[in-house]
Order: sequence, then structure tokens, then C-alpha cells
Amino acid sequence: MTKNPWWRGVVFPAISVLTVLGIIPFAGAVARQIWVKYEFTSRRIRVTSGIGGNDETEVIYPEIDSITSVRRGFGVADVGDLNILLKDGSKLEIRSVPNFTEVLKFVQENAEKGTIFRGQQ
Repeated sequence: MTKNPWWRGVVFPAISVLTVLGIIPFAGAVARQIWVKYEFTSRRIRVTSGIGGNDETEVIYPEIDSITSVRRGFGVADVGDLNILLKDGSKLEIRSVPNFTEVLKFVQENAEKGTIFRGQQ
């Protein structure tokens, strides 16, 4: 009598592969929710991160050379990313910005006249 291996023996490895592969992006998203805060003011953009808010990055609008915007959420959610290139060549990535349309409009209004905007408006 010829039989194939037990088909249910594939179920648990398949689930564990999905779980193991999904752990890293999930952990990153949870850490971002807990430890990262974005603040957009009329003078600067501030990103506070790290456990207890130990790391803080501030960028004033005159330092910005260009901003590339990318929407997320397939049009369902108003979420996006901002990639900011500074005049000194350094970069700042701001990921998963909520109320993206409002924030992007606010940044465009407060940015210097020569700032280049790329991406989805």
C-alpha cells in the first residue's frame, strides 16, 4: 500500500514560517507606536525616539533641501512616509505619519521657498 506523508504535518510548519517571518515587521511596528513621536511645528520638525525618548532629532525648515512623500495604505488610510534630504547631505526618514494629507500640506506651507517636493501630493 502506497501513501503520501500525513498532510496535516505541513500545517504547523507553514504556520510557524508565517509567524517567524511576521515577527520582525510586527515588532518594528509596535516599537514605532510605543517609542516614536513626531512633532511638526511652524519652525521645525522634531522626531523623538528610543526607550524613554532618549533620541531626539530636530530639523528646521531652512535646512531642508528636498522632501519626498510616499503614501501608504492603498488609499484606504491617510498614512504616508516623508523622506527629508537636508542641505548638508544627511537624511531623515519619517515613517507611518498619520493624517498624512494634513501634515504634508502643513510642511509645504512652512517650508522655505526653494524646497523641492517630490512624490505623491
